[in-house]
Amino acid sequence: MSEQRRTGAERALLRQTVVLAHAVPGAELRMQTGDRDLVVSRHPSADVTPCQARAALLAAAVPGNVDCFDLVAGVELGGSLRDLGGGLYWSSSGPAPERWFATCLPPDDVAGLAARNQFGLPGEAITCAVLVDAEVAVSAVRLRVGLAGYEDRLDEVARWLFGEVLVEELWREALGASSSVDG
Repeated sequence: MSEQRRTGAERALLRQTVVLAHAVPGAELRMQTGDRDLVVSRHPSADVTPCQARAALLAAAVPGNVDCFDLVAGVELGGSLRDLGGGLYWSSSGPAPERWFATCLPPDDVAGLAARNQFGLPGEAITCAVLVDAEVAVSAVRLRVGLAGYEDRLDEVARWLFGEVLVEELWREALGASSSVDG
């Protein structure tokens, strides 16, 4: 990212990282600017809280307001989150191992994709929660092991669902189609 106006994809990445920092307990977001890193977390030593970063993001979207995010050259999530690649994250902040990602897809569409689970697992084996931030138009998606004995399937299911969501996002962006979820 540069110090120019953001592209739609760059703005979506900013929105998604702020929503993940806001949704995941113990998450930390580092925003690189030209001078220093700005730390976003619930820790007392943070520069701003996730709620403050979210409020700044919403304020920046209002015409005529200053967009402080134009100064952000890069973002990195950490704290309780570990990057598994491409925007999929590992977290141990909950009662069971979790995988997280964020998406701009409507939450009902994410739920519809998750319901397509092709793995033949019991419905409770891997649970999927879609935490909606309607104002930011981003959802944080959490996958968690729900039944003992299925821990070794969490990454497989998380990667599959994340891939399905990414394909759907690309489908809508590239083809201008409303949804491939409905066929």
